[in-house]
Amino acid sequence: IFVAATMLASFLLVIASRLSSPLRQRAFLAMVERDEARGLLLAAEPSGVRQRLRSAGAPTAVGAVMPPEGGWFDGNSLGSCVVRRFTNEMDGDRWMMWYSARPADFDARVMPIASGCVGFAQSKDGLLWERLAGDERAGSVLAPNKEDWWWFDTEHVGVGDVHVMSSSVVQNSLGLYWMFYFGGDSAEAAALPGGEALVGAQMSIGVALSNDGVHWGRVEGEHASGAILEAREGQLFVGWPQVVHVETKPDRWLMYYHSLDTTLRKFTISAAESSNLIEWKHTCTCLSAGENGSFTAGGGSARCVVR
Repeated sequence: IFVAATMLASFLLVIASRLSSPLRQRAFLAMVERDEARGLLLAAEPSGVRQRLRSAGAPTAVGAVMPPEGGWFDGNSLGSCVVRRFTNEMDGDRWMMWYSARPADFDARVMPIASGCVGFAQSKDGLLWERLAGDERAGSVLAPNKEDWWWFDTEHVGVGDVHVMSSSVVQNSLGLYWMFYFGGDSAEAAALPGGEALVGAQMSIGVALSNDGVHWGRVEGEHASGAILEAREGQLFVGWPQVVHVETKPDRWLMYYHSLDTTLRKFTISAAESSNLIEWKHTCTCLSAGENGSFTAGGGSARCVVR
């Protein structure tokens, strides 16, 4: 135990020594000391003052925004995240993180996973992160859709993947931010036979677009619920999408996601494909549950696919 602790301390000191200034070094070490018992660099934070971006797309944060009544959207739990790094010759590196989170006052009837809203943080080095206040619920940048009651994401949302690109359907000379996210509505469903019926368990996948990565607009998919991909027969939900560009001329994208097999009651990893990022078709199951006693006996869920 002593050797492991010594190695960890040495590793953290190496990271601190590579930060750009003594002030950032002290801030990093103070943050590590604060959360070392939990091993966290970004934790649930219901209070504290946050800033906003000066203008759409500007990396400089300004102002002082107080937490709303009930606390920030990420005051209870944090979940999936997506990190992207962008380099500018004038401003240097800019790291952007979108993450799923749930506030302390969230509806307790909604299935208890670390989803609810999507937030945004930015960094200059990928180590020290500044959370920014968005314009949606409790400072988030994407919140449950309470305006369109028939949509799939009226109760909770979570981020799956974010890219900067254009497609044959939506084009922009500079590219747009595309967020592939998942969400659930007010319908109740039980994940296990005889289990408690939970609100938001029948999740679908949608897409939202942005010019700056902070202010998002939903794009209506081909399904009546507004989703771009819904669960097919034998699946309770589809969620946590990851999109990979696999071919050009013509364009072809694959979306990897996981779901719950309603017959086996085990998780599976599946794929869908698209030529325009809006219209998606199920293709196949990539990974199913392994044999009893194996580490995949319960199935597969979160994944990272690299081409």
